[in-house]
Amino acid sequence: MIKIGTTTPASSMALENKSIVEKTCPISNTADQLVQVNPNLAVAMVYAFVNMCSEQGLTKQETLQAVHMTVFGENEQSPSEDKLTVTDFGGRGNMSECFPYFDLIEIYENESYVMQKLQKSKHLQQTFIKQYWRVFEEYLHAQFYGHLE
Repeated sequence: MIKIGTTTPASSMALENKSIVEKTCPISNTADQLVQVNPNLAVAMVYAFVNMCSEQGLTKQETLQAVHMTVFGENEQSPSEDKLTVTDFGGRGNMSECFPYFDLIEIYENESYVMQKLQKSKHLQQTFIKQYWRVFEEYLHAQFYGHLE
């Protein structure tokens, strides 16, 4: 029996293998995906992040910047060539206002403009997958250096 929060040598090795981790990503385009996950899960994660930004009072512009930095790994050294926009979230209007709160169940169960954009944009797919892998890298780093309890 494996306790939650612990890893076995086999699971740790799997987490260290980038190709295995990528095959578990909700928007992975590999034919040999290890875990079949509805791609809308990735979109729901993006919308959940947008909801958190709205809760913190971030404007639409600030939220979009935060989404691209956090979810897609954009920074000054590697600006994104393709970005999500206010219209991808079904919005328009004043950029100094917050996004409305999104119903994550509805987002998960229905196709959204964000999903359409992710399906069309290879760049957004690749950067999402890269950030997905990075979460596992950071976990392994923390585990290796004893930063996990």
